[in-house]
Amino acid sequence: MAAGKCRTKAMKIAAVADVLHLSSISLLGGADR
Repeated sequence: MAAGKCRTKAMKIAAVADVLHLSSISLLGGADR
C-alpha cells in the first residue's frame, strides 16, 4: 500500500511538472516570437 501511495504521489508530481514544463515552453516560445 505504501508503495502504491508513493507511486501515485510521484505520478501526480510528474504530471504537474509536465504541465509546468509545457506552459513554460509555450511562454518562452511566445516571447521569442
